[in-house]
Amino acid sequence: MNKKLEELQSIESLIREKIPEKERATMMGRVMSRMMSSITKHVIKYSGHSIATKIMARELREIGKTDAKTIKEIFDLDNSPESVSKVLKIAAMILGLELDVVEDETVIKNCPQGNEALELKQPLLCNFCLEYNNGIVEEMLGKDFYMERINWIFKGNNYCAFKLKKR
Repeated sequence: MNKKLEELQSIESLIREKIPEKERATMMGRVMSRMMSSITKHVIKYSGHSIATKIMARELREIGKTDAKTIKEIFDLDNSPESVSKVLKIAAMILGLELDVVEDETVIKNCPQGNEALELKQPLLCNFCLEYNNGIVEEMLGKDFYMERINWIFKGNNYCAFKLKKR
């Protein structure tokens, strides 16, 4: 076997041993938030705030739809409201978020994107999260449904919460 490949596999094993999976996911969430923030700032600079917001929101909604399709196929889920909850939870776990459903609200706690939004004083990251979730909902239930933000960490709440709504 190639010596460089063996070294990389050894490093990967050490990382997996020393950094718990949940912490790795949280770290990845912070990296992705910073990257999205940086890209958005450049798009805003050259295209304006309104256009940048629309472009990024559209792209994240499409990513949400694609992720929902993939998760649906892997876990053999249907397009019911119960499956939406499952897909949202699976997507949250992949992104390193703590997501729970309390009564009929989806609650996100300890969100790396929310923390980055607060630190950078830039709510776009939170809006992108909402668009990603709306992409999942749209893929699962159609365009008549969306997630409405009930609580928002950026507005001073302790956590973000969303409620499934019909247009």
